[in-house]
Amino acid sequence: MIEYLKRLPVSLQLFVVCFIQSGLCTINFRAIAHTNYGIAFASDILLFLFAFFIVKKIVEAKEFSNAFWYALGGACGGQACIYISQHLLGS
Repeated sequence: MIEYLKRLPVSLQLFVVCFIQSGLCTINFRAIAHTNYGIAFASDILLFLFAFFIVKKIVEAKEFSNAFWYALGGACGGQACIYISQHLLGS
């Protein structure tokens, strides 16, 4: 997946990766609230892997518009994963 992302424009890379990271964070919070150790552990690992990639991409980003796509990806990812985690973990 990372190789595929590298072929996209930086702004779209930041959107996708922040979408995923925000979603993972949402799932992680809900897993912790439901005391689901397995999902919390897996989402923690993925969060830190994506954080490394995001830092690398932010350093490469030259335009301010990339920050907009990064923020939009985070907002959309959180919203999408509230819905997904509700079905995955229950209410």
